[in-house]
Amino acid sequence: MISRRGLIGSIAAGAGGLLLSGCNKINADPSVRTLLKSAEAMTMRAQRIIADRSALAPEFTAADVSPLFRANGTRIPAGAEYEEHRRTGFADWRLTVDGLVSRPMSLSSPPPGP
Repeated sequence: MISRRGLIGSIAAGAGGLLLSGCNKINADPSVRTLLKSAEAMTMRAQRIIADRSALAPEFTAADVSPLFRANGTRIPAGAEYEEHRRTGFADWRLTVDGLVSRPMSLSSPPPGP
């Protein structure tokens, strides 16, 4: 026998599923999208009024974003050790995996292809 609490939970889950299944159709409606955008703008204004401006995440326009994605750090490090590895095609390069691991190992770079 199902309990009253279980029945209510099942009905609520079913109703929630029905509501969510209609979200794509609702979101496709231009008037709904306009309403959501205006609500988002109102929320942002309220945040700016209530919160300290420095507490919010910085916002950037499309013009502020670089079209080039740069690697974090540098792709060509400076130093004699790196230059030696680069000169030899990383033939002697090894990555050591040790410490609190179940299988310590030392990995090398793959041999150069044809």
